[in-house]
Amino acid sequence: MAAAIKIRSREMILILTAFFITPLQFAVGETIYVDDDAGGANDGSSWSNAYAYLQDALGDAALIQEPVEVLVAQGFYKPDQGKNQTPGDRKASFELFSGVSIFGGFAGIREADPGVRDTEAYATILSGDLNCDDIEVNSPYELQAEPTRSENSYHVVTGNGTDNTAVLDGFIIVAGNANGHESDDPIDDKYGFMRGGGMYNLRGSPLVVNCIFSGNSARYGGGIGNWKGNPSIVDCAFVWNSSSRYGGGTDNCEGSPAIGNCTFSENSSSWGGGISNRARSNPTFTNCTFRMNDASWYGGGMINMYSDPTLIGCSFVANTARLGGGMRNSDSSPTLTNCLIVENVAHCPSGYTLYNWSPISGRGGGIYSYKSIEVLINCTISGNRAAESTGGICNCDGAVVMTNCILRGNDLQQISGDAIVSYSNVQGGWPGEGNLDVDPLFVRPDRLEADVVLVSIYNDLLIEGDYHLKSQSGRWDPVKEKWVIDSVSSPCIDSGDPENPCGFEPLPNGGIINMGAYGGTAEASMSLLTVGGITDPASTSVGYWDPAVQNKKTSPPVSGTCRPQGKPQVPVALARPQLKCKPSVRSSKLVGILWTRPQTALKTSGGSLKGRAVRGFGGKDRCL
Repeated sequence: MAAAIKIRSREMILILTAFFITPLQFAVGETIYVDDDAGGANDGSSWSNAYAYLQDALGDAALIQEPVEVLVAQGFYKPDQGKNQTPGDRKASFELFSGVSIFGGFAGIREADPGVRDTEAYATILSGDLNCDDIEVNSPYELQAEPTRSENSYHVVTGNGTDNTAVLDGFIIVAGNANGHESDDPIDDKYGFMRGGGMYNLRGSPLVVNCIFSGNSARYGGGIGNWKGNPSIVDCAFVWNSSSRYGGGTDNCEGSPAIGNCTFSENSSSWGGGISNRARSNPTFTNCTFRMNDASWYGGGMINMYSDPTLIGCSFVANTARLGGGMRNSDSSPTLTNCLIVENVAHCPSGYTLYNWSPISGRGGGIYSYKSIEVLINCTISGNRAAESTGGICNCDGAVVMTNCILRGNDLQQISGDAIVSYSNVQGGWPGEGNLDVDPLFVRPDRLEADVVLVSIYNDLLIEGDYHLKSQSGRWDPVKEKWVIDSVSSPCIDSGDPENPCGFEPLPNGGIINMGAYGGTAEASMSLLTVGGITDPASTSVGYWDPAVQNKKTSPPVSGTCRPQGKPQVPVALARPQLKCKPSVRSSKLVGILWTRPQTALKTSGGSLKGRAVRGFGGKDRCL
């Protein structure tokens, strides 16, 4: 797949700044230190006197004047440890508080400089494996029922009732298991012990940054269960989590979180393998990737039920389900802009026929919708497969509205049901103004079975295809990370709606937005120049930008014809809160995730941390 699609335009940046909180500017406040190797007084006053248990630090933080920073060194921390905790208490969790920021990834006292922060080298793990006895499983579907996990914490972390001054930054959250039962409390959430094995937010809106949720399970929201809350979740990865009902990675119910630059990979659920949005939830997703998630029923990457999510620059790749391999919508109105929906699969269960299996299956490889209206702008839907009907977009009692999109190479029908399509390239043709039926000349539209599937978020690549448009003037090569020249140019360049601004498209751009997922972005393929009425890809006339020498990090020249604004940058609203101690920060990244089975990256006495390359534990061998 092509590079993850970045923030698109001035309008989208304004959307982001409206949904994501502004950077936190901390006043001088208290700092508390935690290190599970610490000796000394264990009063949290310094690294040498750090608390050994995170729960003790949080108890201290709740009693002193805000703002408070809690700095946590590398190691393993369990919520039932501490002076006021009961060992084996499944209801114990690391509770977030407004005004308290918790930062992981510090070197701690075993290193020469304990204040150095590197969340990769100094992994800080919050674990719900209270008995340190979890065994390895072969599928995320097995997590919740595995007997050795029966005593695990219901929630490793809780953010109930918080606002966005409650911060969790730089942790790996594992082994939560929200497999409880309904409660009789009519005030609180009666499904509370069934939501959010990794993290549970009840009417909470914390800021979660640079965290990994892996190996967590629940009935609703294996990684995070969010009920009536609006958390901001930035630069996080959800890998190998599972739920028996909704949302393997995350379940949003009656909430509108803002989620940016996150990856949902290899999660599983009955409905919504990667994520579920239900009951009037209106989340915003920006630059997120949903990849190789599986739903045993509907919505491999995402399911939307009575919800209206907004997705900008997101990718759905190789997700699987019976209906809606990439996305399933029911009574919902999602809006997708600059999104890539490729190589997803809607399959049928073994032995399925229309006559012996009553629930329909195998429809809508990319998207399946029921009584919903989807709006797609500058999206690419390609290479999706369906066993029964419609590899692209399947609508039942609803409609899709599409502009500047490309539908090509999907199995069976590209679209079924009602659709209003304009300025789009649809294989087999579709009525509507400005529509085409031509080869879009993707760089490399590889099928799932033809490639080794590898994720590398270090350079934002998903290498199993490249859906940039070929161009004789220049197109962005995400593997080489530079602009290159092709021998042909795509007919989808400068073929979008002429009334739409072309945003960040580099010169030469022809003044008309491109079709497809990269149209209107800084990675849009370039137009051919016309010199004296003759197309001249080698022209060096005034205004021509030579892509062969253009550095991606430098803004290309801009033209006033279609209001481009230069290379987009991550808006200030996505910045992390600033630490007083100013440690060096390097984001946690996810590498080496395989389709058949995630890598076992860290072996410990209690099992393995799946799907995550973790290094730098300094020889410490403890259970998760």
